[in-house]
Amino acid sequence: MSWRDRLLMKLMGNKIVLRLMSIPIVMKILTKEVQAFSRVTSLFSRNKEKKMAEEEEKKPVCIVNEAGATVMDVNSMGREGDKIVIEGRMMGAWPSQMYVSPEDAWRMVGMMIKNRAIIFYAFSLPFILLKRRKGKTGQ
Repeated sequence: MSWRDRLLMKLMGNKIVLRLMSIPIVMKILTKEVQAFSRVTSLFSRNKEKKMAEEEEKKPVCIVNEAGATVMDVNSMGREGDKIVIEGRMMGAWPSQMYVSPEDAWRMVGMMIKNRAIIFYAFSLPFILLKRRKGKTGQ
């Protein structure tokens, strides 16, 4: 048995196939299998590319200081166990993951509820955004 036959047996995994079929037919089968495999893997890479493009399109929430410089960009918020996870960039350069414990989250909610200005801001936010959009389109 030649080295080609042994290689094809390893690739095909079936000894009978090699005896029944000629080498060109086996090679055609192998190329079809490789093409099918590459199509399946390209589907996964396309999905990955789409997700990366969607993530690039998402605009982060920017927290700025009084001078207007970006202090923190918040890319996403989620939950990991009993903690809140905030993913973003500090000072526009350092990627970071920040964790908020349940106690701190409760204190943060308490701070927002106790401050009437925050509550009024939350209710007036749609009107503020509409006003800004009209100002941008009117100019």
